[in-house]
Amino acid sequence: MMSLVERIAGQGDSLDRVGLFLHVIGVNAGIECARSQRMEAMFRVVSKDTMALAAQIRQSTATLVDNATSAGVEQKQTLAKVQNNIESLNELGSVLKKPL
Repeated sequence: MMSLVERIAGQGDSLDRVGLFLHVIGVNAGIECARSQRMEAMFRVVSKDTMALAAQIRQSTATLVDNATSAGVEQKQTLAKVQNNIESLNELGSVLKKPL
């Protein structure tokens, strides 16, 4: 019968392979952790840039709306002045057509 020490010694090669596999898994975990940290840092940069772009778009949209509103008000005022001037010219034309 084989003693416990002899059985463990016979398993040494298998245990060594398990140790090697665990070492490889540990190295892979370290690599993935480092890669994950880089990805996290890149994601933060992309997220920050995206939020900044969104803020710029919102500001530009607000400016465009304000400008369009102002232009609409100015157009209405100009139209009212033109209509007033046309009425004044019509009145003046009517006065000029009357015999003296």
